[in-house]
Amino acid sequence: DEGKVQLEELRKQTVQVKNVYDPVSGTTREQESFPNPSRGVQNRMELIERKLSKPLYDVGMRAVYTAPKEAFQGATVTHLIGLLKPFGSETLNSFGITNWFANYDDQPWQDRSGHHRARTARNLTDAYRRRAFFHEPHKLSYMVMSTEELASIFHIPSSGITTPSLPRIQSSTAEAPSNLPT
Repeated sequence: DEGKVQLEELRKQTVQVKNVYDPVSGTTREQESFPNPSRGVQNRMELIERKLSKPLYDVGMRAVYTAPKEAFQGATVTHLIGLLKPFGSETLNSFGITNWFANYDDQPWQDRSGHHRARTARNLTDAYRRRAFFHEPHKLSYMVMSTEELASIFHIPSSGITTPSLPRIQSSTAEAPSNLPT
C-alpha cells in the first residue's frame, strides 16, 4: 500500500497546472496538462512499479556484536554496518540502522549501579533470542523487500567484491548429494 501511495504522490507532482484563457466567456481557468515527469522521477516510478509486481515480504535484520571487554574492537561494528553499504542508493532505498536500546554512558549519574545497562543487555539478548522484530515490546521499523532484493542479499558475492578489513574465507564446493529429491 505504501508503494501505491508513493506512486500516486509522484504522479501528482508531475502534473502541471496552467492558466487557460477562454475567449468565449472571457474567464481564466486552471487546467491540468499532460504529466511530464523528469528522467529521475520516471525512473523512480518504474522501479516502484517493478517492485510492486513481485511478491513482497516484511524484512527485519538484526546483528549483535558481543565480546569480552578486553577483546572488544569497535572497528568491527563499523565493518558490520559497512557490509550492507553496497546495496544502498542515494536516491532510492538503502539499509538503515535502528538503535533499539538505551545508552546510559552519557553521564555518570544516569546509571550509577549499572542495573539499567544490565537490564538493557538482558532485554536485548531476550529480543534477539525470540527473534522479536514486528511485535511489542520490541517492535522496530522494518523494510519491505521483493524476492529479487532478498535473493541479491543472500547470494554469496563473487571474489571481485571486497569488504575492507574482513578477510575472505577460502571454501570448496562439492556436488549435490545423489539422494536429493528432484
